[in-house]
Amino acid sequence: MSDAAQDTQQADLLIERMRSVRSAGYSHVHELQREAKRLVDWKEYVLTKPLASVAASSLLGFVIIRSTMRAVTAPKPQSSDANRNSASVSRDSTFAGSAVNFATSLATSAIKSYVASFLQGIISERSTDDRLQKFNSNVKDSD
Repeated sequence: MSDAAQDTQQADLLIERMRSVRSAGYSHVHELQREAKRLVDWKEYVLTKPLASVAASSLLGFVIIRSTMRAVTAPKPQSSDANRNSASVSRDSTFAGSAVNFATSLATSAIKSYVASFLQGIISERSTDDRLQKFNSNVKDSD
Protein backbone atom coordinates (compact mmCIF):
# COMPACT_ATOMS: atom_id res chain seq x y z
CA MET A 1 0.00 0.00 0.00
CA SER A 2 1.33 3.41 -0.84
CA ASP A 3 1.94 6.24 1.57
CA ALA A 4 -0.89 8.29 0.07
CA ALA A 5 -3.37 5.43 0.58
CA GLN A 6 -2.22 4.95 4.19
CA ASP A 7 -2.51 8.67 4.86
CA THR A 8 -6.04 8.71 3.42
CA GLN A 9 -7.02 5.68 5.51
CA GLN A 10 -5.59 7.25 8.69
CA ALA A 11 -7.38 10.52 7.92
CA ASP A 12 -10.65 8.64 7.47
CA LEU A 13 -10.08 6.82 10.78
CA LEU A 14 -9.35 10.10 12.51
CA ILE A 15 -12.48 11.74 11.06
CA GLU A 16 -14.60 8.77 12.18
CA ARG A 17 -13.14 8.95 15.69
CA MET A 18 -13.89 12.67 15.86
CA ARG A 19 -17.51 12.01 14.80
CA SER A 20 -17.92 9.35 17.49
CA VAL A 21 -16.43 11.68 20.13
CA ARG A 22 -18.79 14.49 19.07
CA SER A 23 -21.86 12.26 19.13
CA ALA A 24 -20.88 10.92 22.55
CA GLY A 25 -20.34 14.49 23.73
CA TYR A 26 -23.84 15.50 22.62
CA SER A 27 -25.42 12.62 24.50
CA HIS A 28 -23.40 13.52 27.59
CA VAL A 29 -24.48 17.15 27.34
CA HIS A 30 -28.16 16.14 27.15
CA GLU A 31 -27.70 13.78 30.07
CA LEU A 32 -26.02 16.52 32.12
CA GLN A 33 -28.81 18.97 31.27
CA ARG A 34 -31.46 16.48 32.45
CA GLU A 35 -29.51 15.85 35.64
CA ALA A 36 -29.12 19.59 36.28
CA LYS A 37 -32.86 20.14 35.84
CA ARG A 38 -33.56 17.28 38.22
CA LEU A 39 -31.19 18.66 40.84
CA VAL A 40 -32.81 22.11 40.92
CA ASP A 41 -36.37 20.74 40.93
CA TRP A 42 -37.84 21.22 44.41
CA LYS A 43 -40.31 18.39 43.82
CA GLU A 44 -37.42 15.96 43.53
CA TYR A 45 -36.16 16.95 46.98
CA VAL A 46 -39.64 16.59 48.48
CA LEU A 47 -40.03 13.12 46.97
CA THR A 48 -36.60 11.87 47.99
CA LYS A 49 -36.40 13.50 51.43
CA PRO A 50 -39.93 14.31 52.64
CA LEU A 51 -39.08 14.70 56.33
CA ALA A 52 -36.16 17.03 55.68
CA SER A 53 -38.35 19.04 53.29
CA VAL A 54 -41.11 19.39 55.87
CA ALA A 55 -38.57 20.38 58.52
CA ALA A 56 -36.93 22.96 56.26
CA SER A 57 -40.24 24.46 55.15
CA SER A 58 -41.45 24.58 58.76
CA LEU A 59 -38.28 26.36 59.83
CA LEU A 60 -38.58 28.81 56.95
CA GLY A 61 -42.24 29.45 57.80
CA PHE A 62 -41.37 29.98 61.45
CA VAL A 63 -38.67 32.50 60.55
CA ILE A 64 -40.98 34.39 58.19
CA ILE A 65 -43.87 34.46 60.66
CA ARG A 66 -41.56 35.50 63.49
CA SER A 67 -40.10 38.37 61.48
CA THR A 68 -43.61 39.43 60.44
CA MET A 69 -44.78 39.41 64.03
CA ARG A 70 -41.77 41.49 65.11
CA ALA A 71 -42.54 44.06 62.43
CA VAL A 72 -46.17 44.23 63.56
CA THR A 73 -45.41 44.43 67.28
CA ALA A 74 -42.39 46.75 67.00
CA PRO A 75 -42.77 49.70 69.38
CA LYS A 76 -43.60 52.94 67.65
CA PRO A 77 -42.55 56.34 68.91
CA GLN A 78 -45.28 58.19 70.75
CA SER A 79 -46.65 61.32 69.17
CA SER A 80 -49.89 63.19 69.11
CA ASP A 81 -50.78 61.47 65.83
CA ALA A 82 -50.21 58.08 67.44
CA ASN A 83 -52.97 58.69 69.96
CA ARG A 84 -55.43 59.52 67.18
CA ASN A 85 -54.45 56.52 65.08
CA SER A 86 -54.34 53.93 67.88
CA ALA A 87 -57.58 52.39 66.63
CA SER A 88 -56.18 51.90 63.12
CA VAL A 89 -52.94 50.39 64.51
CA SER A 90 -55.02 47.99 66.58
CA ARG A 91 -57.00 46.98 63.49
CA ASP A 92 -53.78 46.50 61.47
CA SER A 93 -52.23 44.25 64.12
CA THR A 94 -55.45 42.25 64.35
CA PHE A 95 -55.47 41.82 60.58
CA ALA A 96 -51.81 40.75 60.56
CA GLY A 97 -52.47 38.24 63.33
CA SER A 98 -55.44 36.85 61.42
CA ALA A 99 -53.36 36.58 58.26
CA VAL A 100 -50.63 34.72 60.14
CA ASN A 101 -53.18 32.37 61.71
CA PHE A 102 -54.71 31.70 58.31
CA ALA A 103 -51.31 31.01 56.72
CA THR A 104 -50.37 28.71 59.61
CA SER A 105 -53.57 26.70 59.36
CA LEU A 106 -53.21 26.48 55.57
CA ALA A 107 -49.62 25.24 55.86
CA THR A 108 -50.60 22.74 58.56
CA SER A 109 -53.43 21.38 56.40
CA ALA A 110 -51.13 21.07 53.40
CA ILE A 111 -48.50 19.22 55.42
CA LYS A 112 -51.09 16.87 56.91
CA SER A 113 -52.51 16.16 53.46
CA TYR A 114 -49.06 15.49 52.02
CA VAL A 115 -48.07 13.16 54.86
CA ALA A 116 -51.38 11.28 54.61
CA SER A 117 -51.08 10.77 50.85
CA PHE A 118 -47.41 9.79 51.21
CA LEU A 119 -48.25 7.19 53.85
CA GLN A 120 -51.18 5.91 51.81
CA GLY A 121 -48.86 5.40 48.85
CA ILE A 122 -46.41 3.44 50.97
CA ILE A 123 -49.17 1.31 52.49
CA SER A 124 -50.80 0.56 49.14
CA GLU A 125 -47.40 -0.25 47.61
CA ARG A 126 -46.66 -2.70 50.41
CA SER A 127 -50.06 -4.34 50.17
CA THR A 128 -49.62 -4.70 46.40
CA ASP A 129 -46.22 -6.29 46.96
CA ASP A 130 -47.74 -8.64 49.55
CA ARG A 131 -50.51 -9.65 47.15
CA LEU A 132 -47.97 -10.29 44.39
CA GLN A 133 -45.84 -12.39 46.71
CA LYS A 134 -48.88 -14.44 47.76
CA PHE A 135 -49.90 -14.86 44.13
CA ASN A 136 -46.39 -15.93 43.12
CA SER A 137 -46.19 -18.42 46.00
CA ASN A 138 -49.63 -19.83 45.04
CA VAL A 139 -48.50 -20.21 41.44
CA LYS A 140 -45.31 -22.01 42.54
CA ASP A 141 -47.30 -24.29 44.87
CA SER A 142 -49.71 -25.26 42.10
CA ASP A 143 -46.86 -26.21 39.75
